[in-house]
Amino acid sequence: MNAEDGENNSEARDSDSMGKEERIRQVLGLLVETDLHMPPNVILHNCKERGATFERRTVNRYLKELLEEGYVEKVEGTDGFYKATKEGREYYYGDSS
Repeated sequence: MNAEDGENNSEARDSDSMGKEERIRQVLGLLVETDLHMPPNVILHNCKERGATFERRTVNRYLKELLEEGYVEKVEGTDGFYKATKEGREYYYGDSS
């Protein structure tokens, strides 16, 4: 049981030690890789499924930054859904020349 606890603690530390840019990239990556339109609570849920430890207010803050950079946009006619932009996909995949 101790070894298992150690692994869980290690995973939590790894996620906690993830830098802000990596966490923002995780949020953007979810939108880019799935090509879906999602509200912040669904983005949070899926990021947590991928190992994220941040909270809803963090997702909101990252989405605001990504929106300001032009990497995501709000989907018209929805109640707060976001999607990746062409620029966001290019940035994520490293084609930001």
